[in-house]
Amino acid sequence: MGIQIIMFLLVTVIALILFKITRKEDEATKLARLKKLKEKEEIKLYKSIKKNNRNNKYEYNQNTCCENNINNSIAFEQFETNPTTGLYICGGVDLMGNLYGYDNH
Repeated sequence: MGIQIIMFLLVTVIALILFKITRKEDEATKLARLKKLKEKEEIKLYKSIKKNNRNNKYEYNQNTCCENNINNSIAFEQFETNPTTGLYICGGVDLMGNLYGYDNH
């Protein structure tokens, strides 16, 4: 009787292990499932943006991107250099920690 219980448990464990091994997704199936999930999330995002901005006549367009014109967005004062070291100054000190016009190193 004890051997039958041990054999039953052993067969059950082996069956569960084989079931797990055969159920593993291959990489292509997993990527396809994740892609489908991402598409659903993007559609949900599109619908929520369109709904929230209906009064503003704004529509979400995936093909538009933010444009950054360096001449318009950055003041030239940001590229000031310390005359003694030649390093750029940010917040009143250069990259080595020297104040404007000083060279402590």
